[in-house]
Amino acid sequence: LFNIYNPTGERVYIAITGGVYGFSNKSEFISYINSRYSGKVNAMLMNSVTREVNYLVADGDTSSNKYKKASKMIENGGSIQIFDSSSLIEYLDKKYNAQ
Repeated sequence: LFNIYNPTGERVYIAITGGVYGFSNKSEFISYINSRYSGKVNAMLMNSVTREVNYLVADGDTSSNKYKKASKMIENGGSIQIFDSSSLIEYLDKKYNAQ
């Protein structure tokens, strides 16, 4: 039998530049977000920075093209936000009242 993942909650698009501290890969971080805010967030990993992306996770990687593109989008009034991984979790904890 298969467990079918049925996404619930607000869809959140996350791009990640470089790695994520404390996680072996980007998908593991996204899975962590989905389980931490179970039912409240449906995090989707995006391969590039587009207008659709809500958050860019940059753990120290500020020279990447993704970071530069996100910064430019913010300068031009875009709604993307840049966080390091722990700050994003703090932000989401407050937004979704997680413990």
